Amino acid sequence: MERVVVTGLGLVTAFGTDVDASWRALVAGEGAVTAPQRHGPDQPATGAVGEVAPESIAALRARHPELPADADMRTLFGHAAACAAYHDAGLTEPDEEAGIVLGSGPGVHRLEDVAAAMTAEGDVPMGSYLREPAHPGSLVRVPPTAPAESAAAQLGLGGPVHAVTTACSASNHALGMGLRLVRAGECPYVIAGGSDSMIDPLGLVFFVLPGASANVDGDPADACKPFDRRRSGLVM
Repeated sequence: MERVVVTGLGLVTAFGTDVDASWRALVAGEGAVTAPQRHGPDQPATGAVGEVAPESIAALRARHPELPADADMRTLFGHAAACAAYHDAGLTEPDEEAGIVLGSGPGVHRLEDVAAAMTAEGDVPMGSYLREPAHPGSLVRVPPTAPAESAAAQLGLGGPVHAVTTACSASNHALGMGLRLVRAGECPYVIAGGSDSMIDPLGLVFFVLPGASANVDGDPADACKPFDRRRSGLVM
């Protein structure tokens, strides 16, 4: 059986926008759970999130001018991490056979778009929202393949381009699919991983309403405690 190895890494996390920053924070035992910064604390209806900071997002956008200025978070994070992994592996040239497989949320509509359309009372004026012209690229505005497609185009990857949308297991499935593509000899290498961004007033409400999101009474850094009998839920 052919041995398959990992030769490059790329990360965008609440700890930082590169592997070194995330690793240093983890080794130091630092936390990345804070009060929401991109949205008001009363808007996402939860007081603790693991969020990529606004200044980090601005730096990512400046680092990747090839993306649209309003690229959604999921595409921005996946594109940036894929490009970082490519360069970390020492790759520099396009490859017509190399592939990319990224786990991704299903898309539907950009959460940022819907959040912008929400009124102060939290109601969505769907009539006015749906009357807007459909995005020329797709009826779903941001298809699940957007992160993989943008990275493949930027890096010159001409092989398989796949999105995996199996919810919380998507990135693991993407890694397995990448492994099989390389092992079968279909690709010399595959960029594999995943990205998503649910820290948005609409994205979070699916966890807040059923009571799955952690309640915060005090320091947000204390909200994430999965093995504590006093835990109140998960932290997105």
